[in-house]
Amino acid sequence: MAFHGNQGTDIEEQNRVLSIYFETLCAAVVETGLLAVVLDAVLAEACQPCPADAALGARVLAFVATLALQADGVEATPEDPYPPQLRLCWELSKGADKFGRLLEAGLSTEPTGLRLRELVHSCVILSGVSTQRCDISEDGFTLTCRMLLTTTLDSAPQDAVLLVLLGALAVNVGDLEVSRSRLLEATGALKPDDLSRARARLTRRDGQRLPLRGGPKALLTLFSCGVSASVELVVSDTPHTGNSVAKGVGIREVVHNAPVEFRCHLDGKLLCDPVVSPSGDVFERTTLARYLQQHGRCPVTGAPLLMEECLRSLEIRKKVTQWVRSEGRKRPKSTMGKAR
Repeated sequence: MAFHGNQGTDIEEQNRVLSIYFETLCAAVVETGLLAVVLDAVLAEACQPCPADAALGARVLAFVATLALQADGVEATPEDPYPPQLRLCWELSKGADKFGRLLEAGLSTEPTGLRLRELVHSCVILSGVSTQRCDISEDGFTLTCRMLLTTTLDSAPQDAVLLVLLGALAVNVGDLEVSRSRLLEATGALKPDDLSRARARLTRRDGQRLPLRGGPKALLTLFSCGVSASVELVVSDTPHTGNSVAKGVGIREVVHNAPVEFRCHLDGKLLCDPVVSPSGDVFERTTLARYLQQHGRCPVTGAPLLMEECLRSLEIRKKVTQWVRSEGRKRPKSTMGKAR
């Protein structure tokens, strides 16, 4: 629409006009309070036991990420100390826990292939533009990103684009050292052409750039054409199939051997969005919501129970995330020969 009837406009002029449009849109989203309203409305829908549009949360994350990318490289000036792009970033930081819940809703649909890549891409942008201006926090969005990172790497992805995005996410949420061994293991299986494309992706400066905390240098070494044979890699106790996520295995099924206290008291799977009932029992929120919709009683005590009586526990979610991360350090190590 911006260039209707102006096909002769050069690319620099088009970029300038688009920049103005995005700046105006950022200002409108922040100053009207639209972001908070949309987040609340989408969460109300996406967190239903059977949402009408299961992918709604992922699409909203993608839209907000597109806007947030406009803040990459923008700095305050004496003439404009509060540019709209930076104000949007501050609003995103304030809503981090809600974005975490939105990401959890997106993960509950068990995205695979292109949908998974798009979701991780959104997380890279949102985490990147926020951590460039402040320290990495322990908010709900960061914790859920770490869970997404760990469980996706556990599925042994062989997609070069996805691996680039996972590496970028590891940098932005402060998990690169924790994830380095598994990233090296995965990139070591890539062909030279895939490695070259990965490095090119990391150094793009156009609209498809990846905002990275501290720049791309740390990641470029992971996608080099040769890996030293002395590099020790973390390997799972059980062999990877290489496509567990592609077959639809959900994020909660990927992590095995979780302690009892980190498992849902209803289905026994790893907790991602824990809630605590009045009796002290801990459940996965969406699992309990589906159960209560049919039965209306606590699955443990049998007493009448409403979803509103069960409170989310950020503390338990932090402990679960820390456990998942620590498991990566404890796994048996093996040595990989030189990559192709």
